[in-house]
Amino acid sequence: MASPASASALHALSRYSRYTSILDLDRKTLRCPLYRGTLVPRLADHRTHIRRGSTYFLHVQSMLAQLCAKAFLYTFCHHLHLPAHGGEAPELAASRQASFLQLTLGLVHEDVKVVRYLAELLRLHYTQERRGTSQPALRFDYVPSFLYKI
Repeated sequence: MASPASASALHALSRYSRYTSILDLDRKTLRCPLYRGTLVPRLADHRTHIRRGSTYFLHVQSMLAQLCAKAFLYTFCHHLHLPAHGGEAPELAASRQASFLQLTLGLVHEDVKVVRYLAELLRLHYTQERRGTSQPALRFDYVPSFLYKI
């Protein structure tokens, strides 16, 4: 049985469905852009045999904490973002960053995009705190959404 609040919330979110991802636990569906990564499959893994909502909430919280830890590590590893020497080409720095994300942090495909976005939000937060300015944290990019059965 679906909760009454979820039906009205989903109806309110439907007008933004082109810009947001919606995980509906009542209907066991996920509407999001095409995704090739490891985060969402681990969230929806049936082999965990999680039966209770509070246990699943802790599982999701743990997964998100791991993702945030990777974003913090990527953001604050200054050797990744600064040139190794004065004449280093930007392509070498980009290659070093990609290698760190894929080999050290074990991220693939869209997970790399998620960590880079979170890192950008962290960088903006810490640089804007000092200056006292603020910019919107949301960015709208239209990409087609797909409905996945979980």
